[in-house]
Parts: sequence; structure tokens; C-alpha cells
Amino acid sequence: MRTTYALLAAAAGALAQSTRADEVVDNPAGARYIARFETDLYISGRVLVGSDPFGIGASYHVQLSGLPDNNGPFKYHIHQLPVPASGNCTETGGHLDPFGRTDDPACDEEEPQTCEVGDLSGKHGPLQGSADDISFLDLYTSLNPESRAFIGNRSVVIHGDDGTRLACANFQLVPDETQVEPTPVETPDEEEEETPVETPVEETPVETTTPPAETTTPPAETTAPEEPEDDECEAEEEDEVIETPDTPAEEAPVEEAPVEEAPVEEEDPVIETPTSP
Repeated sequence: MRTTYALLAAAAGALAQSTRADEVVDNPAGARYIARFETDLYISGRVLVGSDPFGIGASYHVQLSGLPDNNGPFKYHIHQLPVPASGNCTETGGHLDPFGRTDDPACDEEEPQTCEVGDLSGKHGPLQGSADDISFLDLYTSLNPESRAFIGNRSVVIHGDDGTRLACANFQLVPDETQVEPTPVETPDEEEEETPVETPVEETPVETTTPPAETTTPPAETTAPEEPEDDECEAEEEDEVIETPDTPAEEAPVEEAPVEEAPVEEEDPVIETPTSP
């Protein structure tokens, strides 16, 4: 019995190990693929996938709008087959699952290596609201055509909360010289935000403030003639100071004249005394 349990445990461990996805480390540097949602009447946008210079994993940029308000959150997966010419999303097969994991039990985002390779929303979260814009790095999808996890010849499908396939698009190789960044998805929220920005620019309240600036200039001219009056007063004060030192210079010689005549009056009484005998 113990040997049987040991064999069963070893088999279960080997099966679990075989269903784990391999981390991709050989993606071609600079490779890019894009899936455009253009045929649906409501849902539009794109899923852009690219590799970094080191070839580790794939970087995703998901931009979608027009999702129905009453059927979210929205799951999205990479499916095994491309979208046919008819555009029927039900003909894209099941999820990309090269390691045979299946979708039961549900994907655990804490252990993405145990999920289906194509279960993007299970590993990185579903889309929210009528429009969403998210980016993430997935280590288990490949841009190498020789890999079992290659996505370039497959499709991506958007599911409603009830599992309905709402929209789908094929991945296509993006040439090196093609610029993908200048094609953002316009959402209704962005258009509403742009309209109020234009209204304050047209009103231009700055022009109304210019007349008060002109009215303040006349007071500056009236104060200008007052400055010369102060200069004239200062000039008159300087003239008075110059005239005052001249007066004491003329009175000085008048005081010296009486000092010289005083000794002439004392000689008369000395001559009359000897003639009396």
C-alpha cells in the first residue's frame, strides 16, 4: 500500500510539473505583433505585444473602448486559432494551452506559471468599465515562431462576464519601420474633457484689464511739475545763507576808531601847577 501511494504521489507531482509553463527567454529582440479591433460596431482598440532587447517574456499594452456597461468585468485570452474571414469569434478554438493545463481549476494569479499560457486576464486581471488601458509583462507567451507558446499566428478574444465572446482580432507582425505609438484609442471620456478646456481660451478676460492700466498714467504726469518747485525753494534758501556772512565784515573797522583818541585828554592838568608863585 505504501508503495502504491508513493507512486501515485510521484505521478501527480510529475503531472503538475508537466503542466507548468516554461519561462520564455528567447524572444527575438525588437519583435512586435498587434491585434486591432476594427470590425465590431462598438468595441474598438488594440493589443500590442513586443519583446525587450534581452528576449525575456513579452510586454503587452491593451487599449480597448466601447465595452458594454452591463457585462463586465471582461476576460480576454489568446486562442489557438486565428479569426476566420467570416469574423466569427466562436471559430477561434480554445485557449492557447500547450502544456495541457486546462481552465479548471481557475487560474491563480499568484502562480502564473500554473495557468494556461493564453489566459491573460487570469494572470494579469480582467478589463474594467467601458474602456480600459493596461500594460504588463507576461513571461510565458512567446514571439518566437518555433515555440509552442508562440502567439503570432493566433487570435485574442474578449469575453463578457458570462463567457460570451464579444469581439476578436488576429495578431499580425509589425514591421520594424512601422510606428504604432501615434494611434491611441479615443474614448468618450477623453472627448468630454477636451471641450471645457477650449471655452476659457475663447473668453480671454485679459483684455478687459488693460483700460485700468491706462487711467493710472495721468496721475504720474501731475506729480512731475511739483519736483521743480522744490528745487526753486532750495535755491532761495542757498541765497540767504550766502548773504549773511557779508554783514559782520563791514562793522569791524567802526569799533577800532575810539580806542586811538583816549590819551590826548590827560595832558592839560600837568602844565598849569608851576606858574602860580
